[in-house]
Amino acid sequence: MTIRVLTLAVAVLATGCGSSNDYDDSALQEDPGSSLVDQGSTGTVQEPYVDVITMDNHVDLLRNVFAIYSGKLWADEVLLEPDSENPLVSLAPYYTGGTGDLLSTRVDIVCENGGTVSIIPHTDGSPSDALTSWDFEFENCQEKNAIRDGQLKREIYESVKFMSTGYSNTSQSRKIQFSGDLYYSTFGTERDEGLGQLKTSNTYFTYSNNVDNLIVSVSNANFDAGINLGVSGGFRVRANWTNEHEITVRTIEDLRLEGRAGSVFNRGSLEVRYGDENILILDTDTAEVDTVEIKITSGGTTETVIKPWSLWSDSFRFYSVSGF
Repeated sequence: MTIRVLTLAVAVLATGCGSSNDYDDSALQEDPGSSLVDQGSTGTVQEPYVDVITMDNHVDLLRNVFAIYSGKLWADEVLLEPDSENPLVSLAPYYTGGTGDLLSTRVDIVCENGGTVSIIPHTDGSPSDALTSWDFEFENCQEKNAIRDGQLKREIYESVKFMSTGYSNTSQSRKIQFSGDLYYSTFGTERDEGLGQLKTSNTYFTYSNNVDNLIVSVSNANFDAGINLGVSGGFRVRANWTNEHEITVRTIEDLRLEGRAGSVFNRGSLEVRYGDENILILDTDTAEVDTVEIKITSGGTTETVIKPWSLWSDSFRFYSVSGF
């Protein structure tokens, strides 16, 4: 699977979309670093400051930002782990030696390259538990062309939750790293419409291949297209579409959806920041319910435009291929 950079259209674990005043974004506040070029005996020269957020790129940039909140841009890369295929269909790793018996105790397996994986089911005695809650502990474990390392716990009930202190999957074509908590839920017709709920808590995620790269860090965010209908929290992100600079994203006031995902926001505001001098503010408080105000400070000046919400609404429709 490849990361989908949406160039034409664009994780504190919360129980709902409450006030952003309760969201501690102090960890997100970081000025852009200076890039130093080694000039040998002449010392170092600081590269000139370049704005990352501009009127020219803000539409595409926001599409990607919103697709991080919903999971559309990245979540399947985690939801498919550690099987790399549909976990609700392929249950092969959860049976012992082809006997059809469910694993009920820890199983240690030697991998193709001599590495190991330990599979630990979490069960209270119910047969269904042994299919739904697992702790995977990989140590340099090669399966086909991929090497997995680290710890990953996956719980599948009416939703799916991933928890990790550090996990990676590396092959010649791609590499992902994940730590923290990821929660994802969608039901029935919501799944068919690409609607769901995604929460991240202290999440760190990286993806790279021969073309694209994405780093999402300090992600404490909540997207809900169900009961609570909104977006809260924030994260840092660095990618090729940020010109490899790290930007900070947070809700100033929780964004509240009018109706279901794909319609419009009727309340709230969002900030995208690169340091203290390059800032985008999206504000839903306009005269028209289907528009938002965009204010960008760049190059020492501030410009304001009104844009239709339809430019970004598709970023919240996430059709997961994981089966969840």
